[in-house]
Amino acid sequence: MSPQKRESAELFDTANKVEWWYHNPVGASRPDSVSLYKWSGGTGFFPDFALKIKRRKEGDGIALFEVKGPHLQQFDRGKAAARHAVYGLVSMVGEAGADGGFRLWRLTDEDELVDDVPFEVSRRLHSRMPSSTGTRGASCGFRVR
Repeated sequence: MSPQKRESAELFDTANKVEWWYHNPVGASRPDSVSLYKWSGGTGFFPDFALKIKRRKEGDGIALFEVKGPHLQQFDRGKAAARHAVYGLVSMVGEAGADGGFRLWRLTDEDELVDDVPFEVSRRLHSRMPSSTGTRGASCGFRVR
């Protein structure tokens, strides 16, 4: 697990709004992996974490998270626009610059990845709607293998 993912897991452990979290293993052959399929021309996308968040109504309380270090945020920026029909937007979380601290990142209609707000689990009680925030949301299927 990368240092950013480990730090995220520690944050999830201490967040009282998180009922449980799951580190998603990557690999289509893994029966316990969660994938968004039909992503980027058929390439599978395996969000890093699934969290059950107290009082989140969407998706039975489950939200999906992708954690990216600063060196990969722009490369994988399209993942910040992934949207599942039931679970909503996949949240991209990463550190911002030298001062650290996790931030939520969002993809604009102009295909720019922008630092949206400080990351707090409570900000994921609802997904943002693309039409009202200028955030793109690509519909993706979801399956558990």
